[in-house]
Amino acid sequence: MIYSVRGKILNLMQNDNCFVVALETSNGVAFNLKISSFTARLCEKTDQEIRLFAHFIVRENAFELFGFSTEAEKAIFKLLISVSGVGPSFAISILNKIEHGNLVSLIASGNEEALCCCKGVGKKLASRIVLELKGKIEKFNFDELKINFENSNENGVEIFSNKNIEEAVSALIVLGYDRAKAKEAVHSQQKKGSNECSVEQLVKNALKILF
Repeated sequence: MIYSVRGKILNLMQNDNCFVVALETSNGVAFNLKISSFTARLCEKTDQEIRLFAHFIVRENAFELFGFSTEAEKAIFKLLISVSGVGPSFAISILNKIEHGNLVSLIASGNEEALCCCKGVGKKLASRIVLELKGKIEKFNFDELKINFENSNENGVEIFSNKNIEEAVSALIVLGYDRAKAKEAVHSQQKKGSNECSVEQLVKNALKILF
């Protein structure tokens, strides 16, 4: 069982549904790991050394190695592939569209509509994902999983690990807004003491800012 891979980044490529990073270990062995777009952000600079948590998939005709920036992302990936109809490549494509922290919030709140923004996820599959994973996610110890949301945005506005805030950002992304702009619009409301606003109110306020 491969728990993690540490190595120097040789290159980063993009496939149809994921990114692939090549890491060369200290003993000269190189591995190709399939990763999400969010993990890919950490792998853009070649020749730097990085450690990725790994999950090894054995198929009849192929071996696949998936890499994750945190144990939390790896854990959510493993939950996704436990759902009937969700294979490894499909799971990584979902994590390409929705960051794992936001995905946890969406599943825990039963937000099937937001899950349908992922290519290939229809209402039936979204319902199955929520049905099979909601109970499991609610039992997670998030401290142990180390799901770390950002502490501040580019403008220095404080960001809180608030479920409503994360859901509001996800809702804006589903509506087609750029993730960075959506986060800035929602988190800027923290200055106004809006930490207890509902998801709907946060989205409405953010839309006024974005317009």
